[in-house]
Amino acid sequence: MEINKDITTNIKLIATDLDGTLLLPDKNLSAANKAALTWAAEEKGIYIAIATGRPYFGIRKLLEWLPCVRYAVLSNGAVVQDTWTGEIIAKQLMKTEDALAFYDYAVSQNLIVDFFDQGERFVPPNWKEPSSCLSPIAPLQKIKEHV
Repeated sequence: MEINKDITTNIKLIATDLDGTLLLPDKNLSAANKAALTWAAEEKGIYIAIATGRPYFGIRKLLEWLPCVRYAVLSNGAVVQDTWTGEIIAKQLMKTEDALAFYDYAVSQNLIVDFFDQGERFVPPNWKEPSSCLSPIAPLQKIKEHV
């Protein structure tokens, strides 16, 4: 059996998670990871994708650091987007009635949750926003007015 010494020959796509995988604990990108992914994309023609629980506006800074990222699987798989064109390739969103039922449950249980709709983020009134948050927020009560 012959072993291919150039392991990138058959690789067409590299997909990676962000937090705890690609990014450092301080949420920055290491020079080594940036160089490796840029090399794979530019020299070998490999597509680079990220998969994350974040919505699109939560990855903008990363896309500035790493413009070779072509695809993003966002919001825990709810949206797949071409980061170069902005095209939404696929999406699987919650039904309005399910989102409203979950809203009522979350409020009744005093849960900390995020809802995203059309790029707007909704949070419960008792939410204490972390200073590292990357997105704008609106009170969660507004979600009922929004849908």
